[in-house]
Amino acid sequence: MWGESETKADMEFVLQNTMETAILGVIFNKLSPEMEFISLCLHHYKDLNSIYLLYERGLTLSHFCDIYFFIKNCNIDSEALYNYCLKLNVGKYVYYCLYYTNLIFDDEIIKKYMLLLHSTESDAILNSFGLSDKERQSWDIDFFTRLFDSNISQYLENSLSESDLKKIIINQQLM
Repeated sequence: MWGESETKADMEFVLQNTMETAILGVIFNKLSPEMEFISLCLHHYKDLNSIYLLYERGLTLSHFCDIYFFIKNCNIDSEALYNYCLKLNVGKYVYYCLYYTNLIFDDEIIKKYMLLLHSTESDAILNSFGLSDKERQSWDIDFFTRLFDSNISQYLENSLSESDLKKIIINQQLM
C-alpha cells in the first residue's frame, strides 16, 4: 500500500497469484491480469490522492488512460477481481479509479467492473483526496477542472492545513 495507509498488503497472497509467461523465449512469472490491474489501480490511486503529488503535478490524464487501456486490452476475470479485492480490502480504491476513468471514457466494460465493486465505502472516498482518513478532504472543484487545471497547487494552498503544507515542504526537500 502506501505510507499513510493503515491497511498492509498481503504480499504472500499477491505473489501466489502469478502466472508463467514468456517473452522472446524467456520464461518468468508475472502477476495475473486481475492482480496486475489491482496493483495498477493502487499505484494510480496513491498518485491521484497524495497531497504532495497533487501539489507538485496535479492529476495526470495518463493515469486514467493506463487504466482504460489495460481494461480494453486484458481479459480480466470479474469473479477473480472481486475476490482479490475482497481479500486485500482494496475494492474502494479500485472503484475510485474506475469511477473517474469512466467519467473520461464512458465505456460499458468499465461500468461492469464498477457495478461489481460498488459499495458505500467506495462512495465515501469519491470527490475527495488524501491517503488516510485523517488527511482526507473533499474537493470543492469538479473533476474536469482538477484534471485540466495546471495550477492545482494554488487551490491546495488555500485548503490545506498548516500540517499538510509542512508535509509538502518535507517531501520537497526529500525528493
